Amino acid sequence: MVKKSPKKKVKKQVKKKTVKKRITKQKTKKTSVVLNKKKEFKCSSLNFKLVAAIFETVLAIPLLGGLLIISSFWLLLVFEVIIGILGVIQANKENKANKGHVLQIITGFIGWIPFLGWLLHLLSATILWLEWNNEK
Repeated sequence: MVKKSPKKKVKKQVKKKTVKKRITKQKTKKTSVVLNKKKEFKCSSLNFKLVAAIFETVLAIPLLGGLLIISSFWLLLVFEVIIGILGVIQANKENKANKGHVLQIITGFIGWIPFLGWLLHLLSATILWLEWNNEK
């Protein structure tokens, strides 16, 4: 009877350990990539301010903003109020400034008045851009 030498057993055990280490390293790399992707798409107050500022800027353009609002049967103002409310909620969660979003909500309710609406859209766009720039 031939007995197996202990050296072969040791080599097999070492191979098993290195394979296990490789597998765990691969798993940790994959999970870290997934975590980084989740951080990329985070919904932040800064993103809400950027979207709201762009939206308000487009509506503050004198003839274009008025045409967009009237052609959408004033539904853009409802959309503006919704963006403002979501922005206030997100800004409060992150303890950031929310004055621009509050003014945006007010603008959404009063924006149907022709010249006053234009002035409020211009004012809220300016404040949102300033807040976005300060947080950036």
